[in-house]
Amino acid sequence: MRKTSRYIKDNFGLKAQTKFLNEISHADSLLQTNPQIGKIEPLLDDLPEMYRSLLITHLNKVVYRMDGDNIYIVTIWDARRDPITLAEQLN
Repeated sequence: MRKTSRYIKDNFGLKAQTKFLNEISHADSLLQTNPQIGKIEPLLDDLPEMYRSLLITHLNKVVYRMDGDNIYIVTIWDARRDPITLAEQLN
């Protein structure tokens, strides 16, 4: 996430970076209180673990999986990218 944050700051400014980090923080809070809030990712349903995603902006979503009480954020996905690339990235 540091690389993404730095990229946003370098290319779009401090205000955009702050907004992005606030949205990530908000998503983190939502996941802590309701971990099943995200929808199941259909492109990843053939993998052994169940992956869910939560849209955090109109351009980004958090892809995560759960293991008991633990939530693992796997990636922050740019929604403009080809979704098949997401499945290939996690295989």
